[in-house]
Amino acid sequence: MSPTTTEESWSVGRRWLGILAAVLAAANLVMVALDLSTGDVETTGDVVLAVVRTILVGTFSVQALYELRARVLVDDVGVHHREMRQRTYRWEEIGEVRLYSRWGENVVELVRHDGESVRLPRSTEHLDVLRRRHVAVTGRPAS
Repeated sequence: MSPTTTEESWSVGRRWLGILAAVLAAANLVMVALDLSTGDVETTGDVVLAVVRTILVGTFSVQALYELRARVLVDDVGVHHREMRQRTYRWEEIGEVRLYSRWGENVVELVRHDGESVRLPRSTEHLDVLRRRHVAVTGRPAS
């Protein structure tokens, strides 16, 4: 391991939910394939059930992708939050990195200079990393 790292990243998705969704998608896909290959789709109810299972395959697949792909990457440019697409928040745009608490849940917030805040899910254990990097890059004291 190198003594200095230029970037750090962590997963912010709920891995357990992503795996569960992938298993449910696979199970429904197997059921649809078995129904279609054995010729068990005869009545209108069977067709409806096959269509519903196909929709479930798509829904659970998207949910699995969303949860397993979600990540935060921190580097010298800024904070890159990737879910279905990646958003970059440059350090120059961020005025404050703070902990936000509501209804017993702690969330890290990146507050931009224009007052808009961006919440990073499941990142509270990395609050010190975000604050250190913000101070190191911008030269402004931590808030």
